Amino acid sequence: MDSVCPERLLHVERVDDLPVLFACLDRLGVAELLDRQLKNHEHHFWKGQLTFGEVVSVWLAFLLSQGDHRLYRLEGWAKEHQRTLQALLGKPVRALDFHDDRLADVLDCLPQEESWQALEADLNGQAVRVYDLETSLIRIDTTTANSYRRRLRRYGDRPEQVLLEQEQRMEPWRDEAAIERAKREMGWQVYASNQLTLPLAGVVWACRGQYRIEDDWSRLKGRPLSLTPLFLSSERRMQGLVLLLTIALRVLTLLEWVVRRKLLQGEEKLKGLYPGQAGRQTDRPGAELLLRAFQGINLIVEVVAGQVRRLLTPLNALQNKLLALWDFPSDLYARLELHFAEPPPH
Repeated sequence: MDSVCPERLLHVERVDDLPVLFACLDRLGVAELLDRQLKNHEHHFWKGQLTFGEVVSVWLAFLLSQGDHRLYRLEGWAKEHQRTLQALLGKPVRALDFHDDRLADVLDCLPQEESWQALEADLNGQAVRVYDLETSLIRIDTTTANSYRRRLRRYGDRPEQVLLEQEQRMEPWRDEAAIERAKREMGWQVYASNQLTLPLAGVVWACRGQYRIEDDWSRLKGRPLSLTPLFLSSERRMQGLVLLLTIALRVLTLLEWVVRRKLLQGEEKLKGLYPGQAGRQTDRPGAELLLRAFQGINLIVEVVAGQVRRLLTPLNALQNKLLALWDFPSDLYARLELHFAEPPPH
């Protein structure tokens, strides 16, 4: 939004969660790895200074921040955030760099089996190294139900009540006859694993517990990474979109996992994440909730008597806490002010 007055020109641009998203993408090396593994793509015919990987990184940031994968939406959004993107990428950015035809080229390029497998291997390796992920641990969680007795006071027309809540414990035992009947009806089951050192029992238990791993895939059925509604007619581009969203899913998963791990290690809880519930605390916040905490951060550029002034919305205590939990620089947002020196055009 630009407005001109006799003494100054004012430009306001929303920053929100973009520095956080770009910091995570950079930590994973997404742009660099895309350029390395898809170097034969015809993006060298594109105009502008952005590489293939940088274009995809901006698109990923848009997907994660806006929850919209329609190709034509990105160009207008990039124009509104042009100076923020320039500051984050450190080079000139044009809205045309994200024209829907170019994005269609990206989707056509991604489903190259060998290149994509190499990219996935690189992304996995980078995540393991940077986040010190455990590569041999299989975790299977159990669920318990706890309950107790408590009294509810009379309120308005509601009478006083006593609620009995119980703790349920499950004691397993083997019904050999039922097991034998089930075996006769089961037939054969085939398990595939790339962990060749696992015994058969380990493979079976890992498979049965895989819903824990697949929990994050539910994000592809809802915001911010919903596949539906789908606005593509080309099957290859549909496949490319799915692959693109899997990269975005990695970002959400890692942002969420890092905070939860740090909170667990420090035996801490966060509060201030839930709108209208300032006192509510959690030690297992979702990535979407964490990113939403950065909404409302703006950068204002003023030109007064030829002098450029840049003003960034100060970060609150929760936002600074999250940056620390992610091990991002405390001046991650303040750096933008240094790169917003170019005054808006008259």
